[in-house]
Amino acid sequence: MMENDDRLVARFFEEHKVEIEDNGFSHRVVNQLPDGARRASRIWTFVCTVAGIAMFFLLDCFDSLRMVLGNILGDVVGFFSSVQLPGLTPITLYLAVLTIMVVSLHNLIVAER
Repeated sequence: MMENDDRLVARFFEEHKVEIEDNGFSHRVVNQLPDGARRASRIWTFVCTVAGIAMFFLLDCFDSLRMVLGNILGDVVGFFSSVQLPGLTPITLYLAVLTIMVVSLHNLIVAER
């Protein structure tokens, strides 16, 4: 029901869309900004980027990042290895996943029509 309402609202706004011509207004506003503000913004962005990269290297974040990703991967592998489903062979699991993928693809194709 909610999805249908969303489609109706989206269609309503698409049908009643009004384009307001810019006539270069946005470009003129940007050009009227003081050059110092633009330059200061670029310098500040550059300084913050360099500081972030420097902190990443100074705090040896590569090791921490590698450790965190390794722990997450180990947890995922441990979770799946601890699941015990009696009577489930690898071929059965493969066929189940393949069936789910084919049915999902069919449902997506039918829904688009």
